[in-house]
Amino acid sequence: MKKVLAEVYRIFKKAPVQILIILLMDITGAIIWDSNPYIIGACIDDLLEQKYFWLCIFIALQFILIALRTADKFLDTRIYSKIVEEESTAYYEKIIRTDADESKISSLLDRVDDVPNFLEINLFDFLSMAGGILFSLIFIFSVSGLFVFLLALSVSIIVPFSTYRFQKDISLNNEEQKNIDEIRVSIIASRKIERYKKHIKKALSLDIINSDLDAKTYLITDLFQTAFLIIAIISTIHTGNYTSGQLFSTITYIMMLNDYVGEINGAIIVVKDLQDTVSRLERNAK
Repeated sequence: MKKVLAEVYRIFKKAPVQILIILLMDITGAIIWDSNPYIIGACIDDLLEQKYFWLCIFIALQFILIALRTADKFLDTRIYSKIVEEESTAYYEKIIRTDADESKISSLLDRVDDVPNFLEINLFDFLSMAGGILFSLIFIFSVSGLFVFLLALSVSIIVPFSTYRFQKDISLNNEEQKNIDEIRVSIIASRKIERYKKHIKKALSLDIINSDLDAKTYLITDLFQTAFLIIAIISTIHTGNYTSGQLFSTITYIMMLNDYVGEINGAIIVVKDLQDTVSRLERNAK
């Protein structure tokens, strides 16, 4: 993991100010997005009383969110494209000095942008996931009480632990898929149909195995989260101490929490894949 963090920091130093600006815009947008269920709930309660304060707040925040997302899309591709160009060229200069064949070089060059992509996409996704879980738990506790909060916290812990073995297997299969990809070009260049049949069959068999593991992951995750959603709704309704807007917000935050907790599975795989990619790029460039 130290190598991954070192690589991420090395890429970050190529454009620290620009990357920070993009990250701050993303975080601000995520905060607005995560606050939407609360604000919409407040809008419902306000509108039922012929008031429009929270509606004005909601509209203003949506325009801010539009501006942030537009600016983000305008900036991030330009900044990260330049970084990927520099990284690809530098790695190509290193790899051609080794005895690696063209097939392996092609595959490795396709993975050079994994670390910049982590900074551009995955880092924000991880921060958004953590913030969304925290925000949802805080709201659930404030409205639904200790029982539903503890239930939510328990499910948020149980789901990743109960599905970890599946993510581990998926990560190992992804490593094998990278090995297969490294010989793909040479197999195509051989023009031998039987060799290519074996190659594509092995690659697709790993896809099927990963799909089965994904299905098991989603089954366990959905069962736990559906049970939690039903119990939480019934418990919240039985407390009787809520407005229509609060009930809407509570149900939305419970569903939002379930979505974010479900993303933990993918986050683990992304980190493991990135660790393998960084080691693979370093090992083959020597």
